[in-house]
This record gives sequence, structure tokens and C-alpha cells, in this order.
Amino acid sequence: MSAKWLQIARSYVGVADRCTFVNARLEEYEPPAASFDVIWVQWTLQYLIDEDVVGLLSRLGAALTDQGVLVLKENRPLREGFEDQFQMDTPAREGRFDIVRPDAHFAVLIELAGLVVRLVQPWDECSCWVLVRPEKDRDASAVSEESDDIGIDPAKSQMSPT
Repeated sequence: MSAKWLQIARSYVGVADRCTFVNARLEEYEPPAASFDVIWVQWTLQYLIDEDVVGLLSRLGAALTDQGVLVLKENRPLREGFEDQFQMDTPAREGRFDIVRPDAHFAVLIELAGLVVRLVQPWDECSCWVLVRPEKDRDASAVSEESDDIGIDPAKSQMSPT
């Protein structure tokens, strides 16, 4: 990401004065611990190998405050009948290299990163995941009863984007 795109992002986000914008390689990014209420990652993990996804998610999880959430919005396989398989785009086909992972594979990567899925919303071409740190890793006095297990089975959650 260049300085140009960071500026475009700042102008696009209506509350940019309350946001932190970072220009870093995701494989190497080390955010400060317990310092973010919301971290939003969109359409970027498809460019990383699994090992780097797990490492990044683990570091981002450690950067969340006790009430913080990590939101992932990533593409998922679209071809009917192949939703449980990987989809790979190459420069010859799409002009870029990326891997689209099935939701079940993302769930494994999220678990390996030590995060908990609070909600997953499968949409047409992508899934939106809301992740938190495990309760054992949060300050018990900062965890409200509302943040306890909310009884959502991520595999059965079928909500539409608004």
C-alpha cells in the first residue's frame, strides 16, 4: 500500500480522525498489545499463505482490547458444488495471484490463531467473520455478560448484508 492509498482510505472513512491507518507488510506487522477496539481486515488474507494468516490473526488478536473485535471480510469460493474447495486466481486468469479459502478452512486457521468466532455471515461472494480473544485471555472484570457465548453456530448463521 502506498501513501496515496492511505490518503484515499482516510478520505473515504468518515471518522478518520478516530482511526489508525497502517502501511505495513501483514506478514511482519506487530501491532501494540491490547490497543484496538476494532480491527477490520478486508480482502487481504487471500494473498497470504496459511502460516502467515495464522501468525497475523494471532498478533491482531493480541492487539484487541478486552471488549475488542476483529472483523474479517474475505472472498469465498463461488462455483456451485465447489464451495468446500479452494479457488486460485492467477495472473493469466485474473491479473493477480490469490487463494480463496472455503469457510471451513478459515475456521481452522482462526482456531489455530487462538481466536473465537462470535459470528459469521456468509454473503454472496464473501464471508464476514467477527472474532474475539478467548475469554480466558481477557480481563474478567472487563467482560460483560453480553459478551459471553452468544449461542451462534457459525456454520449455521445465514444473515444477509445490510
